[in-house]
Amino acid sequence: MTINGNKENQMHTSAREDGGMHGIRIYGNTLLAETGYIHINKCSINNCQSDGLLFRAISPQRAVIENCSFRMNTRNGMTDNALDNVNIKNCIFSDTKGTYPESGYHCEPDDNQIFTCRVIEGCITKNNVTGFRFDIRPGNCDGITIKDCYSSDNEGISFITESTETNPRFFRNITIENCNMKQIIFSHNTATSGTGIGGYDNIRISNCTLSNIIGITFKSSDAGVGKQISVDNCYGTVMFVGGFQGVNIRNLTSKLTENTQRGVNGLYITTMKDLVIDSCNFENIDSISVSIDLRNGNCENVKIKNCSFKTDGYSIFIRGDKIFIDSNTFYARGSWNYCTRGENTTNVIYSNNIHVNKQVNGSIPSGAYVDNLPVEAIKTNNITV
Repeated sequence: MTINGNKENQMHTSAREDGGMHGIRIYGNTLLAETGYIHINKCSINNCQSDGLLFRAISPQRAVIENCSFRMNTRNGMTDNALDNVNIKNCIFSDTKGTYPESGYHCEPDDNQIFTCRVIEGCITKNNVTGFRFDIRPGNCDGITIKDCYSSDNEGISFITESTETNPRFFRNITIENCNMKQIIFSHNTATSGTGIGGYDNIRISNCTLSNIIGITFKSSDAGVGKQISVDNCYGTVMFVGGFQGVNIRNLTSKLTENTQRGVNGLYITTMKDLVIDSCNFENIDSISVSIDLRNGNCENVKIKNCSFKTDGYSIFIRGDKIFIDSNTFYARGSWNYCTRGENTTNVIYSNNIHVNKQVNGSIPSGAYVDNLPVEAIKTNNITV
């Protein structure tokens, strides 16, 4: 079926929830323990003054929305305030415009409930402000899977949470895989000082392509709120700002080849404990960019291994303690020939690395390879070819 909200001719829009009328509204005044199975299939929901589809204050045994399109709605294509068991597949959300947040899909929990079991697969968002937005103010999400999705929106997937000492918010057990996005953003703010108030736990991003200048962003205002995070086999740039522990970045390919990307770092990290960077490939064309930038915080127990660096900027710039750089391949920089630099850094082991005395363009620089690591760094079995 097709629903046309005909929003241009609506009257009394202020009398409706969220400033207008919805295409489909499924609502419960109380949290119902068993509302059964909700199935919306092959529907086109367009031109509504508020949301195309609204789930609110219900807890279905299972809700499936599939093969639907949501176009030219004002607030969101779909607003998801149900508690559990929502599966969205093969849907298109497009051209949402008019009332904040203007997302294709928006998960917006009420009260301090824990929202679980979201699966979004095979969906497309385009021409919205945000493609898939999870706005945990208040509430918590535990168990989100997004796979095989595409978004042309500037914020393809956005996770936003705010915490206080009395009401911590969490994103837990999130998997994003096989997606093509402009950007994936995690943003965690706290309304009080302190550490460890809410945050992220067990976040896995794999086999994704990010086209924005900054592809994957994790931001946190408190130390120690992000842990067990992995980025595996992705294409793009990655940023961690704030306090994190237990992060694994593997098989990342980061190529900055356009002039508009000058000064952008392949991997930018501030405060971090227990970080592994393994089998990554970095390539850029300007002398301003840094492939792995760890200089703007205090990192501890960092392993960088089996990576390839083809860059005119620094390959690695570090500040921290217990840094292990092993079995990497560095191509020469040119006039500023050293690739690895460490400041205020202790306990560095630099071993089994290969220095290729050649630039990305094939030219041979005038000077020999040198590094700028602390004099007490342990250097073993490094060769220049």
